[in-house]
Amino acid sequence: MAAIAKAGAPLLRGVGSIAVGVSDTRLRAALLSVTESLSSGESLADAFTRFPMLFGSLFVAIVRVGEACGGLDRSFHERQRNLKRELSKIKKVEAVMCNPTFVVVAMVLALVVSKTTLIPAFTSGFDRFGSDLPC
Repeated sequence: MAAIAKAGAPLLRGVGSIAVGVSDTRLRAALLSVTESLSSGESLADAFTRFPMLFGSLFVAIVRVGEACGGLDRSFHERQRNLKRELSKIKKVEAVMCNPTFVVVAMVLALVVSKTTLIPAFTSGFDRFGSDLPC
């Protein structure tokens, strides 16, 4: 969208060409509906508000500001940078959470192994000597 807006191409044609190239059926249907709204004279932000699950309120607000100040291409470009930053942070959090998850799984496995093999082995050894397990 940033490239289309920066090139000065009509939004109606740009959104329509993006809709044709999208493989997700929900997104394609939403973009085709947006093109219909644009052709009827509605603003891009208002057309996006009909699909809050696809175009969040922040995205719609950024588009609205871009339309108002004439910098729609900059607005799209800034949103793209924000999304890349968010994705990078999500990946970092996932990487950080991998280590504690591994530790917890290893501890549970060690507990299961000790309950099923070690403790019975010690119990049988102490029984052979005729003594009780220590507390």
